[in-house]
Amino acid sequence: MKINWSNINQKVKARIEQPDMVNRIDAIVDSMMLSGEHEINHNGKVIPTPAGGASQFIQVLYMTISALRSPDGYSPGLLGPAAIEALSEIDYTKTYKESRGYYRVGVFFVDNLYRPSLYPEKYDGIDNIAALLNNGFGQTRGSVYGLWHSKQITGLRRRIGAGFVQLAKDDFMGNYGVRYGVETINIDEIYE
Repeated sequence: MKINWSNINQKVKARIEQPDMVNRIDAIVDSMMLSGEHEINHNGKVIPTPAGGASQFIQVLYMTISALRSPDGYSPGLLGPAAIEALSEIDYTKTYKESRGYYRVGVFFVDNLYRPSLYPEKYDGIDNIAALLNNGFGQTRGSVYGLWHSKQITGLRRRIGAGFVQLAKDDFMGNYGVRYGVETINIDEIYE
């Protein structure tokens, strides 16, 4: 008996392209991608999911932040122990479907990112300490003095940003983007 594989492949392809089959396949793929699982094991093949990609990005971000640890509290462009602790809790949202075959997961710092001012009588606090540590800030007009953890300190007049968000994005895309099918990571403008 001789089998015509070309004919069989054409029939299978024609059946898969029928609207009812396209919808069934899309529903199966969506259920896997929106499941929240980090990976799906299907017929012995491991399929990474958006949640798995988000989890891997968080690991890369943790490693990036840790690698920027300053050996002596604060050094320009590096992070001291208190800064690293402020950035230690990171999580991700559930997965959302954007369009056919495209999904979105948000990654965010969990902690309360607000920090009070050293001089609250004159200045507001910092709304997002993660953004400040990432971006830094330019030269201020004068020094601010105040209490921090019951200790009198002088605030920095200038802070060079550590840039950990962009560094983690570049690291992830270079090392894991293809594996997780990530085409882009959109960074919130507050971190740019």
